[in-house]
Amino acid sequence: MITVAAMLKRLQAVNVENDIHDAIQNTLPDYQDQQQQQLFEGKNSKGEEIGAYRNELYANYKHELNSRPGFGVPDLKLTGNFYRSIQSNVTKDEIETRADGVDYAPKLEQQYGSVIFGLDDDHRGVYVEKAFFPKLKETIEAKTLLTFN
Repeated sequence: MITVAAMLKRLQAVNVENDIHDAIQNTLPDYQDQQQQQLFEGKNSKGEEIGAYRNELYANYKHELNSRPGFGVPDLKLTGNFYRSIQSNVTKDEIETRADGVDYAPKLEQQYGSVIFGLDDDHRGVYVEKAFFPKLKETIEAKTLLTFN
C-alpha cells in the first residue's frame, strides 16, 4: 500500500501547465489532421463556409472533385500542396497555424481571411476528445500511477 507521502510526491510531479503544453505539442499532427478535415468540409475556424467561388464553371469542376462542402463552397484543395504546407506551433497561450512552403498561401489567407486557420468548435471537440485528453491522461497516469476512467 502506498503511503500518503509517496502519493504526495507523485502528485507533485504533475505540472499541469507543462503537461498540457506537452500534450498539445505531442498531438499537433492530430490537430493538423482536424484542420485539413475542416477545410475539406469548406469550413473556417468560426464553423462558417470559407467563402464562395465567383466562377460557376470552376465551382462545377470543384464540386465534382469534392461535393462535401456544398456547391460553390471552396475547400482550398486542388493538388494538396496547401494542405501539406499547414504547420501548427504551440505557444504559451495558443496554437498558431499557418501555411509554409506554398507561394499562394498568403493570397488564400488574404482572400478568405485568417479564419481559414484554427479549428471550429466541432473539430476542436474531436481533437480534444480523440487526441489531446487521452495524451494528457496518459501523462498524468504515468506520473501518478493513478488510473482515470
